[in-house]
Amino acid sequence: MTSFFIYDVYIPVLLIVTVWILGLVGWFLKKNCKCFNGYEMRYFTVVHKIHELTTLYVTTAMVLEWLYFDAASL
Repeated sequence: MTSFFIYDVYIPVLLIVTVWILGLVGWFLKKNCKCFNGYEMRYFTVVHKIHELTTLYVTTAMVLEWLYFDAASL
């Protein structure tokens, strides 16, 4: 991988880590706080969508970098 990929993926990786931390916070709220039950489904849906879109971005960046920089290997 080149430095272009590494610099391009810093922010999405931080976003994935943040989403996992928010997921753990939501899990603890689910276990300990009954007031969270009404918002639980929406909360985890938003967290999941952000995680999936970020993973899609990282995967697309990896594939495009492979196609651009390793085109001679085809």
